Amino acid sequence: MSRLLAFAVCTFAAAGAVAASTLVTPRDIAPRGVRVRNERSTNDERNVLYTLPFGQRLRTEGPLVNGWYPVVAPDGRSGWACAQLLRVVQADEIEFTVRFIDVAGGEAAIVNVGQTAVLIDGGDDPAYLAQYLRQGGLLRDPMKLIIVTHRDHAHWEGFSRLARLLGKDSQQTGLWLPESDPQCKDGRYDQFVDSAKHLPRVSTVMHGALFADNRDAHHHPRNPSVFDVRLPFAPEIDLTLLHGGASATGAAKDCEARADNASLVFALTIGESRFLFTSDITGRDPGTSTQWHVPKYGEGTLLELEKKESGLLTADVLTVPHHGADTSSTPEFIKCVAPRKGALVAVIPATHHMAEDVVIKRYRKKKAIIFRTDEHGEYGNDHVLCVKRKGERLDCRNELHPSRLPPPPIPPPHAGPAGCD
Repeated sequence: MSRLLAFAVCTFAAAGAVAASTLVTPRDIAPRGVRVRNERSTNDERNVLYTLPFGQRLRTEGPLVNGWYPVVAPDGRSGWACAQLLRVVQADEIEFTVRFIDVAGGEAAIVNVGQTAVLIDGGDDPAYLAQYLRQGGLLRDPMKLIIVTHRDHAHWEGFSRLARLLGKDSQQTGLWLPESDPQCKDGRYDQFVDSAKHLPRVSTVMHGALFADNRDAHHHPRNPSVFDVRLPFAPEIDLTLLHGGASATGAAKDCEARADNASLVFALTIGESRFLFTSDITGRDPGTSTQWHVPKYGEGTLLELEKKESGLLTADVLTVPHHGADTSSTPEFIKCVAPRKGALVAVIPATHHMAEDVVIKRYRKKKAIIFRTDEHGEYGNDHVLCVKRKGERLDCRNELHPSRLPPPPIPPPHAGPAGCD
């Protein structure tokens, strides 16, 4: 295709406009990929920002403009891509795996989608975390984002050897975590954060107060404290930050309770599946009854958001708050999270059998499918794997042996860079 013809196609092929934000990927007629440019023109080789390889995806930033899609490159730069060489990716096409790892204490999970890995918490054993990731072949994808949801060591100590885990390649990694509490100093946590900031591979360190100024974060009009955060390196993921790590309104004066309710809470929507990560938030004080009780603390804050924006908390898969402790998972909270169709999958990242029978009964009452990461006592035996393959439903199940886990899907090979011209 000549440059003149390509320009004509990209100027007038405006039919088939799509929603304001969607995923696009190269068509079969562009096996060498599609170039992303800084302006709607194919006449200048100097305006090429990025080449989208065949089999990979980008997120659009708006509708078609004269045959060009406004898109976001993996490094966050905005550009234009020729619509004639792209097709819209359907939600059912997106393949991914989410693994909830059976660690000695705390919790850990890893998301593999496209060419990217996102690690959520690390438990409290850095050697075991690294072993699990290597044994399952999960470090093949670049680790582009690490999220620490809680200041407690059982959520971040697995990252204490972060430099060794990330390796020496040139890929940059973002780190999100709760900010320190001036009323409850934790020297070990502050030392971990300070050391992570100085690692060459860590490009950005974000906490709750910074999201309002992040160019990739857009708050909800009805809930200004809720942010949709764009992940240019993982366009398949829609991340909604529901609670950014500041202590919840009305939190107890006890430092442990304050830290629990300062957890990062967020939802990941991948294709047609939605995962809600709640960390260690609570909903009531110890010893108080759940009957005729209005949830407060972290769960109360989330329920107030739900009142303003119905469906905000609805999920297909939930990490049960605070490892299944009775001060969390209030009936009102479970009711809001449960999907309108199908069964809720409740994953209990239990620590030392912390999950209480009364909590499990609340989920069973809502006909939830329950998985636990402490079923067989010793850690390392009860990983939970959620897999989504093209054309199939989301499938969650227990996995006892990480060496037998299916590797993340491998994209089709591409011949090399090409583009609109």
